[in-house]
Amino acid sequence: PMEWVDPFGLTKSVCSPGKNRRQALNEAKDQAGIPRSQQPDRQWTVGNDPKRQGQTNYKYSDDLASHGRYYEYTDAYGHKKVVLEHTADPRAPYSHAHAGKAKAGADPRTYDFKENRYQKIINPATNDHHIYYE
Repeated sequence: PMEWVDPFGLTKSVCSPGKNRRQALNEAKDQAGIPRSQQPDRQWTVGNDPKRQGQTNYKYSDDLASHGRYYEYTDAYGHKKVVLEHTADPRAPYSHAHAGKAKAGADPRTYDFKENRYQKIINPATNDHHIYYE
């Protein structure tokens, strides 16, 4: 396990997410308005393995921050949402999950998250989109 220390000394102690992977993914589903029991419509992995490039459930990317698992759902209004987990984001202190929706002006019923970047869903309680886990 990795520990993160606030480089600016703004926190009182070492930060710990206090959640496991399942709890983080469930919280992301909650933020996206997706029932926890709902199965994804489709899922894929983003990574930089050239041997997997072109596979149906794989998207090649050199951007390490985008690597991880993506799960696409349809909410009760017919809008597509994405729940994802990043396990090796070099800019984040821990593995994390978060939720996304179609970008403003795009049709949320036909939006393709595998081809287009998502708009982050911010948690108003934390003012952050990350849900860290250990």
